[in-house]
Amino acid sequence: MKAGIVYVLSNPSQPGLFKIGETGDIEARVKELSSGTSVAAPFKVEFTQLSYDCAGDEQKVHYLLKEYRYNTSREFFRLPLEQAITTVRQTVVGQRLEEEEARKIAAQKIAAEEVAQNAAAATAEAKAKLAKLEARRERERQIVLDHKKKQEEIKKRARFDAAEIQRAQRLNEALRKIEKEQETKDQKRVRTATTLIIVIITAVIYAASV
Repeated sequence: MKAGIVYVLSNPSQPGLFKIGETGDIEARVKELSSGTSVAAPFKVEFTQLSYDCAGDEQKVHYLLKEYRYNTSREFFRLPLEQAITTVRQTVVGQRLEEEEARKIAAQKIAAEEVAQNAAAATAEAKAKLAKLEARRERERQIVLDHKKKQEEIKKRARFDAAEIQRAQRLNEALRKIEKEQETKDQKRVRTATTLIIVIITAVIYAASV
């Protein structure tokens, strides 16, 4: 595929005939045809159309105008000038539109693929973030559970310690009570013994005095 120009040329010495071809340099082509052929007058440029595929477009135009071809071995056609120009313009522009449409479709396809790739990447990233978030939440839940467990252990230990303190207090109170009772009994025994001794001494003194 080569870019160039599809042209329509006329020559005063050949009225009603038009040369339709393609070239990369229209001025050089006109000069070449005017000097290299047996025509009496130079060729005149009637119409030119830029083409992305000038050789392919030339073949399409020749095919469309085959019934107007003047000489099967040359590029001359006998038809109205406007028809020749319209055929060239529509053929080349149509080919250009087809290429532009193809490029548009290709661009849309590439854009769709990029969107799909971006969506896949975004989905993967979102999944990774979600997994990370879930792992963090699970870690937080585990920390909370561990904290609650420790608090329960502390409460149990506190309740146990309180019970032990209460038992120790009751035991101390019981011991004090026993000690007090024992002290009271001892005091009673001492008083009794003292009274008995006094009675004995008094009796002895009385007996000695008699």
